[in-house]
Amino acid sequence: MKPNQQDPGQQNLVRSRPATVSLKWLQSAGVLMVLSVAGLLFITNPDEIAYEEFATQQATNFLHREICDRPGKVAPSFRQVFSQGCTTLTKQGAADIRRFVSYNTQRYNFILFSLYTTELPFQRIKIFGIGRTFFLVDFS
Repeated sequence: MKPNQQDPGQQNLVRSRPATVSLKWLQSAGVLMVLSVAGLLFITNPDEIAYEEFATQQATNFLHREICDRPGKVAPSFRQVFSQGCTTLTKQGAADIRRFVSYNTQRYNFILFSLYTTELPFQRIKIFGIGRTFFLVDFS
C-alpha cells in the first residue's frame, strides 16, 4: 500500500464522523428550540388578572351587543332604562362583572398554559389560556 493511500475501513470512519457531528448539532438545536418554546409559553402564560380582564371585556361586549344594539329584544320594562344610558350602564357594570368573574373562577395552572373554569348561575364556562390568548373550550 502506498503512503498516501488509506485503508478502506478508515475511509468509512472518516466519512461517518461528519454525519455524527451534524446529528449532534441537530439534536442540540432541537433541544434548544423546545426549551425556547417552553420558556416563551411559561413567560406568556396568562394569569388571573389577564383572565378577569378578558372575561369582563367579553361579558361587556355581549351585553352591549345583545341589549344596547338590539332594544327590541329587551323586555319592555327594561327598554327605558337601557335606552337612556346603555353604554354607560355596561361600562359601570364592568367592575361588578369583574368581581363576579374573580369570585366564581377556578384557575388550573399547568406552568405553560392555564385552564379557567367560571361557574355562572346555570352554566359553566371553560377557557384555555396560552400565550396571552384565550380560547373557549366548553360552554355547558
